[in-house]
Amino acid sequence: MNNYTIWLTTDCNLRCRYCYEGVEKKTIVMEQDLAAQVVDFICETFDDKNEELCIDFHGGEPLLNYKILVFFVETLQVRIPNCKKNYSLTTNATILNEEQMEYLIKNIKNISVSIDGCREKHDCNRIFPNGKGSYDIAIENSLKLLGILGEKLRVRMTFGPQTIGGLAEDMQNLYDMGFKTVSALPDIFSTEWKEEDFILLKQEIEQAKRKINQEAVSFNLLDPLMVQKKGRCLGGIIGIDIYPNGDFYPCTMASGTEVFRIGNVKTGIDIEKREKILAHSNEKIQECVGCDMYSFCECIRCRIVNNLTTGDYMTPNFVQCMYNNTIISANGYILM
Repeated sequence: MNNYTIWLTTDCNLRCRYCYEGVEKKTIVMEQDLAAQVVDFICETFDDKNEELCIDFHGGEPLLNYKILVFFVETLQVRIPNCKKNYSLTTNATILNEEQMEYLIKNIKNISVSIDGCREKHDCNRIFPNGKGSYDIAIENSLKLLGILGEKLRVRMTFGPQTIGGLAEDMQNLYDMGFKTVSALPDIFSTEWKEEDFILLKQEIEQAKRKINQEAVSFNLLDPLMVQKKGRCLGGIIGIDIYPNGDFYPCTMASGTEVFRIGNVKTGIDIEKREKILAHSNEKIQECVGCDMYSFCECIRCRIVNNLTTGDYMTPNFVQCMYNNTIISANGYILM
């Protein structure tokens, strides 16, 4: 195993309207004694044949538990000194201070900031508990990071059916500000998507590709030339999500949902439970057989999204299906 997503906290200082974790979620903050056990688990399970240890700090807003982030970085440097470490972090950029910026820039290889385009769209969804938008402070701090990190700083943009219009222009504006990599992803949990929304989305994608440097525009993690078959997902085998209370989950989407829990840092991985969940990726979804995208979707993440949004592993998520096919159509990807 060499990929670990560590949830530092489920708490967040924003109340984003589309947050898939939910506004009523229980607040859990990882304490240092548990973090020490997580370090032990990483040291025990990290495959030292790998040249790189990959850790993604997640939340909530991970910087609300900044001291534990520092604990992980400093402790792992001592415990596993002879491998390259690739740390990543996505932040809403609203609570960044100078000390944190300095440390993150020095130690975190991949930093992403959440900005949903223009002020109007951003403040429509990314709000503080009092209802005030977070755009101004997010942009202010992001530009400070940008001034030091340059093109290495990424923007993560979430869009829904109400914010598709002008998506290409929003990406262009961020690019013009200096953010040279903008990754846009859909709110797959929204129930307001309609088929016609994806016609507009395709037009926006095509426009963005024409107007902006090709390498700067990302609508998901698909290779721009070719989509490889995903095969059987190995969540809980080569990578794992570790919740703030030490619970294990096969992927980020599943985290915090009891039915997907596959163990705990104190008791280890529940192999039987993990295999039972992963087995769903081997089952054929008859409704999808014949679709050009089927080999790409044939993994447990898609099954988990299905379960979370439809209540059934075998019932496809409408938004995810339409989105994947729109991406393929708009970019002319080759399915292999």
